[in-house]
Amino acid sequence: MRRFAVSVLAVIVLVSVAPYAQETERQFKAAMNTELVDGNLKSAIDQYKKVAASGNRALASQALVRMAECYQKLGDAEAQKIYERLVREYADQGEAATLARNRLSRALSPAISTGMVNRRVWAPGANPSFGTVSADGRSLSFTNWSTGDLFIHDFTTGRDRQVTNKGSFAQSNSFAEESAISRDGRQVAYSWWGTFDGKSNYELRVASLAGNSLPESRVLVRNDDIGWLMPHDWSPDGSWILVQIARVDRTAQLGLVAVKDGSLRVLKSTNWRGASEAFFSPDGKYVAFDSPAGDAQPNDVYVLASDGSRETPAVVSASHDLLIGWSPDGRQLLFASDRGGASGLWAQPMLDGRPQGSARLIKPDLAPEPLGVTSTGTFYLRASAGEQDLLVANVDFRTGQVNGVPASPVQRYVGTNRSPAWSRDGKNLAYVSLRSRVGGNREVFLVIHSVDTGETRDFDVPKLNYFQMPKWEPDGRALIARGGHINGKGGIHRIDARTGDVETIAEPGVGAEESIDGKLYYRTFDPAKSQSAFVEHNLATGAKREVFSAGNLGLPKISPDGRTLAATVDDLSRRISTLLLIPINGGQPREVAQLSAPQADTALEWTPDGRALLVKKATNDAKEELWVVPIDGSPHVKIKLSGPFGNDFAIHPDGRRLAYLAGEGKGEVWVLENFLPSISAGTGSN
Repeated sequence: MRRFAVSVLAVIVLVSVAPYAQETERQFKAAMNTELVDGNLKSAIDQYKKVAASGNRALASQALVRMAECYQKLGDAEAQKIYERLVREYADQGEAATLARNRLSRALSPAISTGMVNRRVWAPGANPSFGTVSADGRSLSFTNWSTGDLFIHDFTTGRDRQVTNKGSFAQSNSFAEESAISRDGRQVAYSWWGTFDGKSNYELRVASLAGNSLPESRVLVRNDDIGWLMPHDWSPDGSWILVQIARVDRTAQLGLVAVKDGSLRVLKSTNWRGASEAFFSPDGKYVAFDSPAGDAQPNDVYVLASDGSRETPAVVSASHDLLIGWSPDGRQLLFASDRGGASGLWAQPMLDGRPQGSARLIKPDLAPEPLGVTSTGTFYLRASAGEQDLLVANVDFRTGQVNGVPASPVQRYVGTNRSPAWSRDGKNLAYVSLRSRVGGNREVFLVIHSVDTGETRDFDVPKLNYFQMPKWEPDGRALIARGGHINGKGGIHRIDARTGDVETIAEPGVGAEESIDGKLYYRTFDPAKSQSAFVEHNLATGAKREVFSAGNLGLPKISPDGRTLAATVDDLSRRISTLLLIPINGGQPREVAQLSAPQADTALEWTPDGRALLVKKATNDAKEELWVVPIDGSPHVKIKLSGPFGNDFAIHPDGRRLAYLAGEGKGEVWVLENFLPSISAGTGSN
C-alpha cells in the first residue's frame, strides 16, 4: 500500500514538474534566439539570468556559459566571475564546468574576449539583388526586382528608402543593377539599363542621399561602345568611382570615373571575364581586384597603384581566390579561398601595397558573397535562405490532382539542382546543378539521372562558364543549351550526353529547342526596334529565317508534332499576357487564352498528346500557379501543388509525371564581427 502511494506521489510530481521544465527549456531557446539571431546581447543576458535561477541545474549551467560568452562579446569582465561561479557551484555539470576551467586557464585572452560573432541582420521578404554596405555599416543598397528600382535599406530603423521611381515593368523595362555607396554615405553610384535614343544600353548614374525626398540622379557615363558596366567602390575622398567596363568588342577594363565630369581613366585592361570584386585601400593609394589569369583559370588577387603605375600579385595560387576587401587599417587584404579543401575566409598581411609573409585562415567553412567591410571591421555578406530543389510528382493532368507525395529524384547536392529535362524515351532526367564555389560563386554542372538505375553522371562542362535551360535533342545523344563559352562568346551549344564535349551550333538566342527534323528554334531581340523574334535555324544547311516577331515574346515551345510554336506575348500597357499558337510553316497565329498578368519568361510545356499546355500563371497579387490550358478552348485546370515552386518544370513522356523546381530561395544579410583583432595580434608581419 505504501509503494502504491509513493508511485502515485511520483506521478503527481512528474505531471506538475514537466510543464515547468518545458517552460524553462522554452525560455533558454528564446534567449539563444535573442543572442544569435537578433544579436541583442544585453536582452539575451537578462533572459539567461532567468534560466540560471530556474533550479534546473543542467539548463542553468548552459545558460551561465552562454551568458558569460555574451559578456565576453561586450568586453565585460563579468564573464570571468561567471566562469568562476560555474567551477565553484556546478562541478557536477561536466561539460559546462570543463569549458569554464579552460576559459579561466586561458585568462580570457584578447582572442576570446573579442570572440567572433556571425549573426543575421536582415531577412527581406523578397529576394533582392544586393549592392554594397556603407562604410559606417548603417545602410545597404539593393535592387527591388518587383519594379527594378534602387533602394537603400537602413539597418538602424529597418526602413527602405527609394532612390529611383521608374514605375512597374509594365510602364518601363529599365532597371538598376549594380550599386555602391560612397564612403561618407551621402551618395550612391549605380548602373542603369534602359533604352536611350532607340538603343538599349547601360549608364553609370549617381544619386545624392541627402534629405528625405526622392533624389535626383545624374548620368556620368553613357557610351554605345560599353555593353555593361559596374561600380565597385568610391575613393575615400569621393572624387572617383572604381568601375569595371565590358566593351561590345568583348574587351574589359578596370578604370576610374571622375564624379565631377564623368571622364574615364583606364587603369588596366583585363581578361574578358573581368574582376569579380575591386576595392580602394583605406588610404586611397591602391586598388585591389581579383581576376583570372586566363580562360577557365581560377581568380587570383592583385594590387594596383591607384594611378596605374604599379601592379603587384598579392594572392596567387591554384585555388579559387575571391577578394573580400581591406581591413580598416589597410594592413590586411581579406579574401575567400578554397585552398584548404573547403571555402574559407583568409587574410594576407600587406605593407605599402605588397604582400608580407603568408596568408592566414580566419574562418573555415565560409563561402561568403561579400557586401563590403565597414570602417570598424565588420564584414557584411549575403547568405541564401530557404530550400529549393527538384521534385517529381505523379499528376493527373485532366483533373489537376497530385497523387501521393512528390519526391526528389536525387539525393546529391540537395538545394543546387535546377532546370529538369526528360529525354524523349523517358529513361533519363537531365538537370543543372549550381554548386557553391569560393565566395558564393557557382560552378555549373550538367547532371544526367537514370530513371531505371538511379545512377547519376556529372559533367562540369569546362568549356562553358555557364549554361541554362538544357533540352534533349530528339535522338537522345546530346543536349542543347544557351550559355557562355570560355572564349567569351555567347551562343547555343550542343553538349554530348556521353562525354560532356561541347560544340557551338548557333548564335546567341534564348529558349532554344530542336525539332524532330533537325531545326533549331529560339528567340532573339533587336534593341533598336525593341522587338523580339522567333528564328528557325536549319542545323544541316545553316539557313535561318524569321518565323514570328512581336514586342514582348516569351519563350518558344515546339509542339510534339513539330508543326507549332506555343508562346506568350505580353501587353505591358494593358497588363495582360496572351498565349498564342504560331504555325511554323506559315499561317496566322491563334489565340488560346489571355492571362491576367504579364508572364515575362514564364516557361511553357506541352502535354505529350499535344492537346494542352502547362502554363505558370503569375496572378495580380504576385502569387504563382500552374495550370493546364487545353488548346481547344476547354476549361483550364489548376495543378494542385502545395507550397511555392520555381519556373522550371517538365512533363514526363508518359504524361503522368511532372518534374519541377520546388521551394523558395531568399537572400539574407549577415555580419561577421570581431574577427580582425585576433588576426592583427597574431601576424607580426605589419
